[in-house]
Amino acid sequence: MRAPHRAFSLGNIVIAETVRTAFEQTQLYSYTRTRRPSPTVLHWLMRWLSEAQRDDGGFAAYYSLLAGYSKSYPEVTGYIIPTLYDFARGASDKGARISAGRAVNWLLTLQMPDGSFPGGLHGADGQPSVFNTGQILQGLVRENIETGRSGILASARAAGDWLIANQQADGSWSGPGAYQERAHSYYSMVAWALAELSAQTNTEQYAIAAEKNLDWVLSHFRPKGWVDGINLQGHPTYLHFIAYVLQ
Repeated sequence: MRAPHRAFSLGNIVIAETVRTAFEQTQLYSYTRTRRPSPTVLHWLMRWLSEAQRDDGGFAAYYSLLAGYSKSYPEVTGYIIPTLYDFARGASDKGARISAGRAVNWLLTLQMPDGSFPGGLHGADGQPSVFNTGQILQGLVRENIETGRSGILASARAAGDWLIANQQADGSWSGPGAYQERAHSYYSMVAWALAELSAQTNTEQYAIAAEKNLDWVLSHFRPKGWVDGINLQGHPTYLHFIAYVLQ
């Protein structure tokens, strides 16, 4: 509604595609037979990520055909940073390194005095988030590995200390900093970040916290492979949460 010209464009696309598919049924699934070199596809993916990076340095949470890119989202910006550095190394791409640095700079402006990072789009809700802090911690640890620039490791330690301070005795995270204030087994992604921080700082307390959480997560595995403890009210158990646990 804010941009009616987008709606008209979308309508034209829908009509054109309807007509095309009606006359080209044999070609409808031609993409399943398409083969492209991996380097080509990787460069396309990175170009798409580059377009999704906002002026502030963060990455959009989603793209809408009507409204365009959303505002920057702290959570996804955090775990995109290692991907950018992986690509920069594999493809000798300086642009990806610059993009990662911009993302880190934006995230640092969101860190709260207690070391945590907020949830919501653009950190708008102003409330500390365990999961967001864990995903951003992944990016900070990788930034320290790649650049070693001043202040990054201190910010990472502050985030790790906050996560430990808010961890429950059984190794889970619940309460105000957790989504719906419930413990979730897919927060194993947070444990992963703490383990990486431990490896970089040679600090045992982060590894202990990670192991405590993973012990709690493992207690939710069932013999047939199902993972309990996703604990989302009002949502189905989306498969990507299971993938988080496996990752």
